[in-house]
Amino acid sequence: MIYLDYTASTPVTADVEEIYIKALRECYANPSSVHSAGVAAAKRLAEARELLAKSVGCSAGEICFTSGGSESNNAALFGAARALKRRGSHIVSSLAEHDSVKAPLRALEKEGFEVTFVAPERDGSTDIAKIRAAVRPETVLVSLAAVNNETGAVNDIPALRAALSAFPTLIHSDCVQLIGKARHTQTVRAADLVSLCSHKLFAPKGAGALIIRGHARPEPLILGGGQESGRRSGTENLPAIIAFADAAARLVSGFAQSQPKVAALNSRLREGLSALGGVEFISGENAVPHILSFAVVGIPSETLVNYLSGEGILISPGSACKKGRKSEALASSGLPEDVLASAVRVSLSFLTTEREVDALVKAIASAKRNILHR
Repeated sequence: MIYLDYTASTPVTADVEEIYIKALRECYANPSSVHSAGVAAAKRLAEARELLAKSVGCSAGEICFTSGGSESNNAALFGAARALKRRGSHIVSSLAEHDSVKAPLRALEKEGFEVTFVAPERDGSTDIAKIRAAVRPETVLVSLAAVNNETGAVNDIPALRAALSAFPTLIHSDCVQLIGKARHTQTVRAADLVSLCSHKLFAPKGAGALIIRGHARPEPLILGGGQESGRRSGTENLPAIIAFADAAARLVSGFAQSQPKVAALNSRLREGLSALGGVEFISGENAVPHILSFAVVGIPSETLVNYLSGEGILISPGSACKKGRKSEALASSGLPEDVLASAVRVSLSFLTTEREVDALVKAIASAKRNILHR
């Protein structure tokens, strides 16, 4: 099997798996318990919080652990909007956002908020000037992903912060696809609310984080025991959190070595696909190299994905969350219908090899012969 869908989810690396299993065996006590095992668990939780904070560029006290990226996005959007409703009820975002951003925002519209969705550019990025133009004095929240999960397009969150300097609006950024794919420190520091997710970072599913700056006070979505300083009740998934923090630290420390390798693989893939002819690239040259969105024009997305799966090569039809539906993000970017109908996403990682990239190109050439010319 050749796995090229790392944007959807990553395998757990051997080192992280070892740490996770050890934590499962040893850290089963509730971190809120006052006995010795609970105190030990609380210490491990604090250590994981410190490690993650150091890796992503925030303070430990700003980290609120969650169950994953979708919960972090929901917590940020519902929490911030409801907390600020007396000040204003306008929100700005992009149609290129992940569904775990757009769905909460559309739910907030039913609560009386007004949401302005800005259409993305052809490569999936969102023009900061268009976001700025949509902001009004009553705008309380702007949500814009750092890296688009379908095309890898990078949005300049520090530039967004500078553009909105005259407004008191909070900025939320879905950074689920950022860590390990691009330099992240300035982006994380530019936003007031930042969403992270473990299973995009070669750690087990079930852990995530919402970074909450001191002046942001989102209302909690989950009430009860008051964990995470009252920001998210529920017993912390300690083994997953420990693995999450360790995996993030490994990705960040290895970034300088892994990035050139992935960039070279991306270039190799682009060159191979270009040589085939009939391929339209959706991802721009400035996208993170880990994500390449393109269309083999004339072959429907799911047809190509299924064909490649039969050859033992796993890619995604656009976003893995779409499940056969047209991507709203791609459709709203003005792509031609034939490109939109054939759009697929390949995602690479430091685990990907040249042999795998070459095998993909060869299999797509075979698909063109067998599907387009039969």
